[in-house]
Amino acid sequence: MPKRSNLFIFFLLFFPSFSSAGEYTIYPDSRLTGNFIGEYISYFEDAKGSYDIDDVIADDKTVHWINAEKPYFSLGFTESVYWFKVAIDNTAPVPASFYIEYAYGAIDEVYFYSSDKTYSFMAGDKLPFKDRQIDNHTPAFWVQQNPGKQTYYFKVRTSGQFRVKFRLYGLNAFHKKMTGEALLYGMFFATFFIISFINYYLSLLPAISVLKQKLYLTGLLKSYFSLKGQNEQKYSERDVFLFLSFLSLTTIYNTAYYTGFAFQYLFQYIHFLFPGLVNYLFNINGILALLCCNIIARNFLILKKAKPFQLFLLWQYRILPVFFLIAIFVPYHWSGIIVPSFAVINIMIGLMWVICILLFSQSSTIIKISIGVLTFLFFGNVLELISGIGIINITNGWIEWGLRSMGIGLLFAGILYNAFYRFYVDREKQEACYLHLLRQSQKAETEINNKIAHEFLTPVTAIVMGSNRLMKSVDLPDRLQKTAQLIKDQAIQLKSLTQNYLRVVRFDKNQEEFIFKPCNLIDIIENALQMLQSFNNDPEYMHEIEFQKPADASSYHINADEENMIIAIKNIIQNAIKYTQKGGKILISLGRKKKKVYIYVADNGNGISDKNKQDIFFPFFQADYQKDFDKGIGLGLTIVNRIIHKHNGEIKIISPLEPDAFPGLNLNDTRKGSLFEICIPAGD
Repeated sequence: MPKRSNLFIFFLLFFPSFSSAGEYTIYPDSRLTGNFIGEYISYFEDAKGSYDIDDVIADDKTVHWINAEKPYFSLGFTESVYWFKVAIDNTAPVPASFYIEYAYGAIDEVYFYSSDKTYSFMAGDKLPFKDRQIDNHTPAFWVQQNPGKQTYYFKVRTSGQFRVKFRLYGLNAFHKKMTGEALLYGMFFATFFIISFINYYLSLLPAISVLKQKLYLTGLLKSYFSLKGQNEQKYSERDVFLFLSFLSLTTIYNTAYYTGFAFQYLFQYIHFLFPGLVNYLFNINGILALLCCNIIARNFLILKKAKPFQLFLLWQYRILPVFFLIAIFVPYHWSGIIVPSFAVINIMIGLMWVICILLFSQSSTIIKISIGVLTFLFFGNVLELISGIGIINITNGWIEWGLRSMGIGLLFAGILYNAFYRFYVDREKQEACYLHLLRQSQKAETEINNKIAHEFLTPVTAIVMGSNRLMKSVDLPDRLQKTAQLIKDQAIQLKSLTQNYLRVVRFDKNQEEFIFKPCNLIDIIENALQMLQSFNNDPEYMHEIEFQKPADASSYHINADEENMIIAIKNIIQNAIKYTQKGGKILISLGRKKKKVYIYVADNGNGISDKNKQDIFFPFFQADYQKDFDKGIGLGLTIVNRIIHKHNGEIKIISPLEPDAFPGLNLNDTRKGSLFEICIPAGD
């Protein structure tokens, strides 16, 4: 069976896989309606004058809308300058974004004008766009639209046909995207954090034994990771400190980061005021994650046995500062540089995943699932890299997101599988261990019982026989006669206790054989009384025992194992003898109701408390007021209960008794009395 696999490796490396700022693009509303857009008005001017677009006849030499509901239009003029006018009424309380999202064709320059100079970044009446050239397949410049009405003018200088797509991105779309992503990140983070925390807590359980060690963390680390082939690996205090430090750092960082991201839609205007801030955070997050991967790999993987990875690790250390500088100093709008950097970082993180998984995980199933996850994430990052550097533009973000989503889903399923797999495997191991211990215990118990039956009863029987022979000696003094009698009585008592113990064991294992046959209940009671005659004649007891025989003896036939039934009746009466003060009275009577036969054993002893009533039939139970000379071990009534239930009967205890319940018992405040009522089926 696989050893404990490292769920923390998944947890530690899972969240950075989300950190792809290349996916964070501005998606607009699907409909240009609502509170964020008033109307679109476009016109062109040439030597013939100015015209509204709606007044121009659509032909090869004119401007026309491809779809009036969407801001697509195509210009077919050969003139070099075209003008567009857009009027927008932004009724939202925060700024919106208006921009040229997509353009292609023979565009040379684009100029932006504003009727009022409301933007702090505007130096004059026009802002040349040549520094941010609209090129094929490249998103274009976008500006902030403050609350209120605003008119924009765009002048395009071109040498041929081109096509432009305008977008307005407001609160509605922002809420949709940010809320959706916040819920997605929040759900995955909460789920994996809880699973990781539970697994981490459970991992402490097998490490309880190492609490007594001088260095607890080393023992915990060794117990949790169980590296393949490195079970005897000794970790230094520095290694343990680094591991827990970076594990805690990454957990805290991701907690703060994703919590802030989940609530970012509450202050979405930050995105419009600082458009590159979120992307920088994404990039820095990826770099921190990569640093954590390297720290773990350097300190906890046995690099002497993993030489192929050393060069890769060194290369990452040398290139990390480059990516850090890109994340901090490269302008947000240089997407051709910033997006590939995210993709490369994620690809590097994925490769580190492979290293950690292969060297940490002991489960072949987890390795297969992890490789599948990496495959999806790797292809998603590669597509993002290709798209980011402008080689291809067929994905538009959805294929990368789709591949990433499938990879994340597979990872989610893999971690759940790992958690449940460990749970069931551990439970099966525990059950197998308990079963093994139970069998060992049963085997030991059987051996002990066999020794008691053969090695213990044999000398006791010899003592009884020797005492009888000694007592038959004619010239034996009276003092020695009494001693021999005492030895015999104690040996018989010891033999009886041993037989009772073995009988209870046989009952528990269903090894006691019952032979049912027609019996007369009166004969059974008389045999039991005869066996107790010498016991009751003890000077400590001397009770009056009265058996009220019924007139119709034929009504008290039962189907029973006669030997065991005699033992049950004897133990009930013997219990009454032991728990009744000297000179007491014990009354035995019978009754019949329909197909049931009742045996009543009443005494005028101290009575039985409610607490003792609940426990009196448990093995080895003895009442608090049991006489000191009683050498029993509390099995008599247990045997009675087992025998009666084997006969489909019931036992009921009534104590104390009503004073007039049994007039012959002379009940009073001192002698409260007890009644054992036994009910068994009558015979045919």
